[in-house]
Amino acid sequence: MNNTIPIPTRPIRKFVPEDIIIDSWDKIKSLFDNLVAREISSALELEKWMLDRSELEAVLEEDMAWRYIKMNIDTTDKALGERFSFWIKEISPNTAPYSHKLNLKLLESPYLKEL
Repeated sequence: MNNTIPIPTRPIRKFVPEDIIIDSWDKIKSLFDNLVAREISSALELEKWMLDRSELEAVLEEDMAWRYIKMNIDTTDKALGERFSFWIKEISPNTAPYSHKLNLKLLESPYLKEL
């Protein structure tokens, strides 16, 4: 009997570039702008929009989590602390207003009730 469990692999990204390195707000601002400005004219398009938003949020959460973990593993490495601080000072405050806009866009979509 085979008792091995397959290790899950990360799905291939469809919206966020695979090779993105988040070292400035400008690297991800256009992705948020895309979601805010995107025209949604069907339930299928709304579903795609939601998947893209979810992917972006997952990438950002994972990046922040790794910064936090690495900073706490080696507290003597100041660069790791600075990378986490950069996230808290530069990325996090910029995502909050977009999250609000995206929540409103979702709630105001006439196609939401079709999902």
